[in-house]
Amino acid sequence: MSLGNNFYNARKKSGLSQEEVAGKLGISRQTVSKWEKDILANVWKNRKNNIPNFKNFISTLSDM
Repeated sequence: MSLGNNFYNARKKSGLSQEEVAGKLGISRQTVSKWEKDILANVWKNRKNNIPNFKNFISTLSDM
């Protein structure tokens, strides 16, 4: 399963929209969409370390 697929599944499981995730991470909805489609896979890998509390946010999504 790709990184984008994992992100999509975690977001759906949490009940959040792309817009809500984007707002929480301080990015655009379009970026979330591209991450989920693996269009920005390399950007995703680099960006995740620059977003405050990214790991906590993803953990929270995964736990829901």
